Amino acid sequence: LLIERQWLTIRILWGSLLVALAVYLIIAHVVGPEGAVGIEPEPGDPKWLAHVPRYVLSVMALGVLAAAFFIRRAAGNPKSRISRTMGAYLPMIMVSSALCESVGIYGLVIFMMEGQFLWLYVFVGVSAAAMVLLRPRKRDLIDLAVRSKSRGNS
Repeated sequence: LLIERQWLTIRILWGSLLVALAVYLIIAHVVGPEGAVGIEPEPGDPKWLAHVPRYVLSVMALGVLAAAFFIRRAAGNPKSRISRTMGAYLPMIMVSSALCESVGIYGLVIFMMEGQFLWLYVFVGVSAAAMVLLRPRKRDLIDLAVRSKSRGNS
């Protein structure tokens, strides 16, 4: 019963973060390219300077996705020192999912700065793919419960 309740909580929270990505797309379409701030380089500045925020957010997104991957991997790894109990699984999954979802926020920020849907779609798509790839798995939760119970009986 505890596993089912925790699993339901995990799925609701994970699904909510996934739905947030769709909300970012809706916000961008409501605002439209006209509502974007638009970054224009000053006369005499190199054109690439206007794209620096996109470059910075892209590098940050790679770091965030790497951190999400390692946290999620630790959540399902029985030998991980971090993930020894069922109680650790939920926070680790939520942190991993939130990190993946933040990449979609980066896409919304880039859209608001540049007014181009392409980068929004790229960042939201990568974010959604990472969330699906690193999704919570009931088998991991059951394995943790079995290990916790067997340690308690020993």
